[in-house]
Amino acid sequence: TVVDADVSFHPGAWPQRALVVTVHGDAEVLTDWPAAATIEAALVEQARALAANPWVDRLPLVLADVVPVARGDRWQARDTAGAVVPLAVAEPGRWTLAALSGGEAVGLAGEWDGGALRPLSAWADRRLVELP
Repeated sequence: TVVDADVSFHPGAWPQRALVVTVHGDAEVLTDWPAAATIEAALVEQARALAANPWVDRLPLVLADVVPVARGDRWQARDTAGAVVPLAVAEPGRWTLAALSGGEAVGLAGEWDGGALRPLSAWADRRLVELP
């Protein structure tokens, strides 16, 4: 869902935690996937976060239009520009991701640790699916 709200971020060099202060209206169904258009754009934002706070070990990463690809026992996400990031996804999540994408582009949201993306959910067919 999407909620129009005012939030107050906890202090920090790269604030990631916030409290909801005021909610404006009712929650609505998510109809659009707000994400970085390319892996390069997402990693530029990650670099900015690490420059502000080099002790952050994981950051949220949200990608649009990536195709999950298996390379042996390793998985990666490829964007429309051909860039790839490794995926740290367990066996059940791999097959859920493969079934959701069917070889087509999906959106991914997860945790970036500087070397791989641990996808926590995928956006496919205008719905958000949790990955095991």
